[in-house]
Amino acid sequence: MKKERKIICIIGPTASGKTGWGVSVARKFNGEIISADSRQVYRGLDIGTGKDLEDYSDVKYHLIDICEPGVYFTVFDWLERAREVIEDIFKNIENKNYLDPIAIEFMIGDLDLNIAGTFDRLYFNKKSNQYEIWDFKTDKKLDFQNKYQKLDLFDLDDCEFEKYSLQTSLYKYIIEKNTPIKLGTSHIVHFKFRDNSYDIIPCNDYTELIKEKLDNGNNWSTHK
Repeated sequence: MKKERKIICIIGPTASGKTGWGVSVARKFNGEIISADSRQVYRGLDIGTGKDLEDYSDVKYHLIDICEPGVYFTVFDWLERAREVIEDIFKNIENKNYLDPIAIEFMIGDLDLNIAGTFDRLYFNKKSNQYEIWDFKTDKKLDFQNKYQKLDLFDLDDCEFEKYSLQTSLYKYIIEKNTPIKLGTSHIVHFKFRDNSYDIIPCNDYTELIKEKLDNGNNWSTHK
């Protein structure tokens, strides 16, 4: 089964905050950044090109400062280099085993909340240096929004993605409440058997929202 390759593109006018958004997204998805700026490819042209190299910090970037001023560097040249970089990035991701399994079919419960459940994997992510909840789903369709209906108790769209995000956030809350373990971003692995592929989707973290609701006396077990 192959993982479907996807690339996130952030576009906009000069000085609109693209670099900051790119760094934020790259960190969230453990990704890298490829610049598509026609001036940032040239070394030394820092003033007026908005390279903002200090903003990248620990995020790896590509196609910045790759040739000398005066070199004829066309869109075709950029496209050829970009394809090579993209292929290398995906190969590194696909060939690198960065998840150490800690528990399989992890059973979880809390007597105070009267809640119990299971999730598929507890991993230690060597990239983020954090423990993470990973849950596998085989739904025919994974909805990400519902414009017409909200979830009971929470002001969130009544859709599968938000339900899974709430579920993993609840498990995260219970683990952190009862153990010294601190968890990072939870993930859904969505298998699509029809085209023999899968997506890895970071969940929204509603741990603080759940804690707020419980502190206000709401009983999770009475809501679906």
